[in-house]
Amino acid sequence: MDKLGDFISHQKWLEPVETALRGIPALALSGADADRLRRGQAVLLRGRDAPIVEGTVYATSRGKLVALGEVDKGELKPRRIFNLTP
Repeated sequence: MDKLGDFISHQKWLEPVETALRGIPALALSGADADRLRRGQAVLLRGRDAPIVEGTVYATSRGKLVALGEVDKGELKPRRIFNLTP
């Protein structure tokens, strides 16, 4: 089989990255906040809709995984940033 055929045949065994993050709380971010995280910048979580969470979380935007980070005192600091293609 050629390399593309091998890749396609093995794809059925792959799980989404989020599968490994099941036990970690998720935060849905706006596009602007997701862009900040992608650049390695912290995001302030404030306002009446701010999540009440501390510790490790994973952040998504438009249903796509953006980063794994730490929330401390209302600030989300990225620890690992994901550059996943659709």
